[in-house]
Amino acid sequence: MSRFIPATAALLLLAASGAAQSPAAAAHDALNSGVKRLERAEYAEALKDFEKALDAYASEQRLDTAQREYMQMFVGSRHHANTLMKAMKAWVLKHRSGSAGLPPAAFAAFDAWVQERDALAAATINLVHNSPDWK
Repeated sequence: MSRFIPATAALLLLAASGAAQSPAAAAHDALNSGVKRLERAEYAEALKDFEKALDAYASEQRLDTAQREYMQMFVGSRHHANTLMKAMKAWVLKHRSGSAGLPPAAFAAFDAWVQERDALAAATINLVHNSPDWK
């Protein structure tokens, strides 16, 4: 009987630790899932994953991390960055009335950044060799 109680307690602790994922880890997982879905041409699912990541970042008031992720994608893969930008624009539009639990100034700053980056991306030529934009 004495061996049963510690084993049960250990199982409960393991189950609880796996169930409670931090928002930062959830955001990271959702971003990775979105990228993998894009590679499999699952566009609609990738957008949903990116929006989940934005929700998780917003819950921790860490949208600056989402901005950094976008900038890394912009350099590495314009296709991925364009999809993330589309998700960001949809997310901002969806939460514009409620600010997604963020302070209004933080939400307004992210909204302005999304609009600015979207305009810059549209005006920036993709200089990757053999890109259709390059010619």
